[in-house]
Amino acid sequence: MRYWRDGDDEARAHALALRLQRAAHPGDREALTALGGAPSLTIVELAPRSLGAARSAQQEAARLRAEGARTRGKIDFSGSFACRRTEIPPGPIAIDVFIHADDETGWLPLYADYDAREGEHDQAVLDEALPPCPENGKKG
Repeated sequence: MRYWRDGDDEARAHALALRLQRAAHPGDREALTALGGAPSLTIVELAPRSLGAARSAQQEAARLRAEGARTRGKIDFSGSFACRRTEIPPGPIAIDVFIHADDETGWLPLYADYDAREGEHDQAVLDEALPPCPENGKKG
């Protein structure tokens, strides 16, 4: 993930690399589907070793908000849990991203219909990020 102040050059973006792991919490799938999540839903959570980086980013975001700054961001995916059963079709690849801050707040939309192709014109990069599924249809 990269983020920068609105109006600044994207080249000055802050980079945040987070490791994710599959999550299996009862009720999450139903809650996210009710919020408009896709039927092909994959639920992931921060891996414990990424908590420090995430907390630092939260502190930076709080500082920017206190200054009244607006920010922009992009998500880059690599080493994902995803695989594909067919060739990647042309056109947008819409992804919805929700965040779960705590049980009281619940799930909040972070990105809606984010286009994974945004800024990406190299089909080879997409093919690498979304490799073909193994014969059994599931990624390793």
